[in-house]
Amino acid sequence: MIVGVKLVDRMSRPQLSDRENDVLKLLAKGKNTQAIGLTLSVTEGTVKFHITNILQKLGVSDRTQAVVTAFQRGIANLNL
Repeated sequence: MIVGVKLVDRMSRPQLSDRENDVLKLLAKGKNTQAIGLTLSVTEGTVKFHITNILQKLGVSDRTQAVVTAFQRGIANLNL
């Protein structure tokens, strides 16, 4: 039963692309749009596009909620 629940949960959540995961991990490290763009060698507009997709796919309304969700799902972690 647990496997079935996990499968339904996974199927109900769209998966993030590799680039969206990169952006989300950098958000979790406290980077702003400009810094993420510089790190990934993309424009700020591209970063904003990815953030919009991330928020939609995670079903959250802002960056803070996206970061909290990333920690909860194990997408990002605190490497102190």
